[in-house]
Amino acid sequence: MNDFQYYLSQTYTTYVSDYEKTNTLLQETMKIHPEFATAVQVFQTSRCKNLTISSYMLKPIQRIPRYRLLMEDYLKNLPADSEELPDAQSALASIIDAANKINENMKIGDNLKKILRVQERLRIRKDYNLVVPHRIYIKEGLLGKVCRKVVQIRMFFLFSDILLYTEPEAVTHSFRYKDEFDLKNMQITIPTDQNLYGESFAFQINHKKRQFILKAKSIEERDEWVKELQTAAEEERNRLATFGENVAMPKTFIIGKQAPLMIADDHVTRCQICDKMFTTFFRRHHCRGCGKVVCGECSNNKAPLEYKDYKADRVCDACYEILLSGLTERINNRPTDHYPILEYQYERRDEVVTRFRKHSSKTGTKIRRRKDRCSFLKEETGNAYSLKDPVDVSNKGDFKNWKRKFCIVRGNENVLYIYDAVEDKKAAKEVVLVGWTISKKTIAKEDDSTSTDNIIELSHFNQSSADAPVSPNHNANQLMFIRPPADKFNEWFDCILKATQLTDPRDSVFGESTDI
Repeated sequence: MNDFQYYLSQTYTTYVSDYEKTNTLLQETMKIHPEFATAVQVFQTSRCKNLTISSYMLKPIQRIPRYRLLMEDYLKNLPADSEELPDAQSALASIIDAANKINENMKIGDNLKKILRVQERLRIRKDYNLVVPHRIYIKEGLLGKVCRKVVQIRMFFLFSDILLYTEPEAVTHSFRYKDEFDLKNMQITIPTDQNLYGESFAFQINHKKRQFILKAKSIEERDEWVKELQTAAEEERNRLATFGENVAMPKTFIIGKQAPLMIADDHVTRCQICDKMFTTFFRRHHCRGCGKVVCGECSNNKAPLEYKDYKADRVCDACYEILLSGLTERINNRPTDHYPILEYQYERRDEVVTRFRKHSSKTGTKIRRRKDRCSFLKEETGNAYSLKDPVDVSNKGDFKNWKRKFCIVRGNENVLYIYDAVEDKKAAKEVVLVGWTISKKTIAKEDDSTSTDNIIELSHFNQSSADAPVSPNHNANQLMFIRPPADKFNEWFDCILKATQLTDPRDSVFGESTDI
């Protein structure tokens, strides 16, 4: 029986593996050579009973499951006291085992072909080998990568142990290698508020050497990627744990130990430390420790980072002090409960110390760091808001000149705060909503005249918004149009309507409505 089992598993594995390639070759040859196609057709008519050769080529593949069905039926009809029962049971077990081996070998062969196909299309150094033991191809697909300036289309290949990150090239139909991330050090999360940053169907990759946000085309595609990534990462950690490798993921973000999520440039209009407005010449920089968008004056330092193999890079003033304090505590052999940041190898500490660089500020820096904001600007002091979304705002008195802003309506303040960007901590404008008249309007969409948009119109007689004082001769209505997300239109309308009504402060105490 062992010889029979070997024959089934080896011979049929080879035949099944080559069936698709052989059948494709037959069809292509018939297209290229008409005389051969005619001969095949004559042969099929006379010898094959009008069945195609491909149909007969498929019959050996169908034999294995048929063998199993025949033996199962045979055992059902075999008497319990039959002398053939042990041999029949052994034969069925051998057929099942051979079928499983054929399927396993087929999967290994198909997996190898898929990996080789990916490697053939990669543009990378010649010594890079994608084929390694235990690596299994899972899936591939185009995703939008949210970068600091724009969303870029990238091709991702998911394997059982790595996520391959490439850039598609339209001309050569190849993929330029960008990076790869091992799954053992990866966490995958879904942002709690998809509309907050405008990244619909987004999910976040948290890895030791980089963090970034990816955008799918639909919620189904996003959920599929998240499920596959989480499953593959968990299975890889379990596999490595069997070999005694500790691959526990940190529960909290640690500066210097992990790459931060870089805040996008268009999410900030001011330095997140000194609050100075960015301009064409006053440029944005990113702290490699915390990921904040900061100015050059607030990040004129360099510190070694563990996730970059202790290579020195730009960090803000706060991260510099944290990283340096952590190293000092380690060198002095003090408890590091408050500074678990830099776990340097002992023999490298002297080398790492020399990589800290703090550049002194130029003369006049303190003067340049003036608070260049108007007195009405408000700082975000808490999270007690009623609504918080990116919306389109127009102050021109018409339905044009829309600008994307980030608006907040806070609990009982009756004030609409308008921010230039989602990560700004200072409001660019505030509008006291008490006394304003609110109404709903429907307008045609700019890009599709057959569709409509719902907007909110705010008007106030003889009054301007907080950043523009009222002129003595001003007697026209001040207009403002707001276009919130379509799925939150009614929620925004009700919230603003409530904010336009002045209520007694005792409402929060007695729970009674006493509109004034």
